Amino acid sequence: MHGGRLVEYLAARALGWMLLACVFAPNAEAGDGLYYKEVDGAIVFTNVQEKGLTIVPGFAPRHRFVAATPLPSSRHDGYIRRLGEELGISPDLIKAVAMVESGLNPRARSPKGALGLMQLMPATARQYGVDDPYDPWENLRGGAAHLSDLLDRYDGDLSLTLAAYNAGSGAVKRYRGVPPYRETRDYVRKVRELLEGKGASRRPESVASRRTSTPRPLRVVRASDGTIVAAN
Repeated sequence: MHGGRLVEYLAARALGWMLLACVFAPNAEAGDGLYYKEVDGAIVFTNVQEKGLTIVPGFAPRHRFVAATPLPSSRHDGYIRRLGEELGISPDLIKAVAMVESGLNPRARSPKGALGLMQLMPATARQYGVDDPYDPWENLRGGAAHLSDLLDRYDGDLSLTLAAYNAGSGAVKRYRGVPPYRETRDYVRKVRELLEGKGASRRPESVASRRTSTPRPLRVVRASDGTIVAAN
């Protein structure tokens, strides 16, 4: 159902609704998707995925891995935030990978020929349209797009995604999981530790910047033209 049709559907059912609420299961993990279902003639919204729910158009779940403590700031943070918004993945994940790959050095080059901030191999750079792998924006864009594709391929499994980024999808398929390579296992561990707050220098976190997994309640309002709008 398209977004416009959904609004029309909600408006048409408005007079018959006995209940319109946002439901959050207390023991379930809240996600970024917004779902709905009918319960005794009412439309119930929730951001906790379970059986019998339909995704609300425009509120598809995204791959998000937020660092437990803020990662060190860098001159590339603006690019990284933009890419996260465009690709629907966590800027913290992009940044953590760049930190482990190159130490955020745009001129980095590995003995194997990987280049730039995200250490793109020439074939990967070509695949994602990166003409100059030493250009921070191009390199970050190519690496972030590659991460996004891998997350989709492995259904959001972070360890498999990182293993494939480091050792290639062929190795992950061959070993049916994270390959037993010491380099790859160390790589997965280092990125995960950054996201878990174990590998980055800790800084005081202001109230304004504190991240929380507690979702804001859904509000349902009637606009001046009679349209029913649900928003959080």
